[in-house]
Amino acid sequence: MHTPRRWYLVAWDAGREDWRTFRVDRIESRPSSGPRFTPRPAPAEDVAGYVSAAVASAPYRHQARILLHASAERAAAPELLDHLRALTDRLTRATRPRR
Repeated sequence: MHTPRRWYLVAWDAGREDWRTFRVDRIESRPSSGPRFTPRPAPAEDVAGYVSAAVASAPYRHQARILLHASAERAAAPELLDHLRALTDRLTRATRPRR
């Protein structure tokens, strides 16, 4: 699946015995380490929704708060910021929560 900034792969992780979402830019080539996989049904009927939820709940090490000298309407960039709070009509606080 492609988001505005990255490509993701939904795949079964045999080590965790669960579905995972992998960033494609972090995948490294490795020689085959065992038997081929057994096909499974997708983890959700809406795989794009599944990836969106997985990416939204991914852990972040740090939390950032930014004061923007702009209105919330002008500063809004949903693909970049999780939360905007208008402090005044000309000052907005943007927070990307730690997860």
